[in-house]
Amino acid sequence: MSRYLLALTDAGGTVPPELGVARRLRSRGHRVTVLCDASMAAAAERTGADVRTWSVAVAPFEDWRLRSPTALARGMAEAMIAGPAAGHARDTAAAVAEVSPDAVVASFVAVGAMIAAEAAGLPYAVLVPNVYSLPAPGLPPFGLGLPPARGAPGRLRDRVLSDASTRMLGRYALEPLDGVRREHGLPPLASV
Repeated sequence: MSRYLLALTDAGGTVPPELGVARRLRSRGHRVTVLCDASMAAAAERTGADVRTWSVAVAPFEDWRLRSPTALARGMAEAMIAGPAAGHARDTAAAVAEVSPDAVVASFVAVGAMIAAEAAGLPYAVLVPNVYSLPAPGLPPFGLGLPPARGAPGRLRDRVLSDASTRMLGRYALEPLDGVRREHGLPPLASV
């Protein structure tokens, strides 16, 4: 039997598959603690896990209101990734100290939880129950609705757009995340 700490965020459609992981771990006899948004606490309790909620509530991200790629990148960084990272890191570190998990499993935007796990020397896994959003060979840039690339012009399109979106997201998220990493005794991401 192992002890797992699942650090989860409510991103709508990601909740059922992420809580499915908690349910499966419990059914296999593992001890599971779920640290999550209050909006998913009742569903998390139904998995049989011990449940705690984040100390800071995160406002829903209304991405449909944003009208430009720059606004979307800034909004995602501020609302979903970098904005809650410090609170997620503090809460995860506190939960790690209390429940002594063997590993942490985090939602793909719960970067603060990953930082706390790394600082504690714990292995962690990241759940991505969504379209894969990071640049990868053969995948069109995330969020633009583009078809897969065909030929050299399509691969060039994907490389240019992926590089631009990565730089844009990095501009809004990297510095705040490096600040959280420093608070937890870790080097900045650029040096990792």
